[in-house]
Amino acid sequence: MLSAAPALGADGYGIEGMGRISAVVGYKWTPNAYFESRAAAQGNPLISRTPGIQGAASFGYGVTSWAELTIDLYGGWETFELTGYNPFNSFIYGGLIGGRITKLDFPWRGFVPHLGVQAGPSVAQISSTSVPSNESIVLALSANAGLTYRIGERIGITLDVRYLIGRVYVADISGANIGGLFASIGATLYFPGSPERKDLSVPGF
Repeated sequence: MLSAAPALGADGYGIEGMGRISAVVGYKWTPNAYFESRAAAQGNPLISRTPGIQGAASFGYGVTSWAELTIDLYGGWETFELTGYNPFNSFIYGGLIGGRITKLDFPWRGFVPHLGVQAGPSVAQISSTSVPSNESIVLALSANAGLTYRIGERIGITLDVRYLIGRVYVADISGANIGGLFASIGATLYFPGSPERKDLSVPGF
């Protein structure tokens, strides 16, 4: 139980020196108003957009009592259909590097909120049998926020919401974002840093 074990980051409940691994899965939905308006203007309005799936593994290391360096690996898939075209499939996957602001036991014991920004190279692909497939390496930009509830000192349940921008061109229509909104649930493991060693003061040395 949380009350029975030493607190993580005991010196002021900080995360400095602490490692973290999170794994999440969930829902992906990409609002694409500009792309859809361009398609509609050409006589090919959106028929349907089916929410997709996505997942990510996130690795963090505390560099101060409240700031964390992060590396995330992620992937997502979604499908949609335009009038006059066969269904489109969109895929995006890659790596993101950035940082998080986070705090243990805030605002209540066991809660760990976070807010992050990241960027990194990603492979973005959109395909349909009606148009040539386009696969590109793009710079993806991401912002996310979430909350972990620690069910033990070193493990927690994580909720996370991310918005990702990763644009690719759809032949004969326009550019489209195939990142979108990622809503996730998963688990987090914490790895406390080694306690700070205090040098002994020995007379005569």
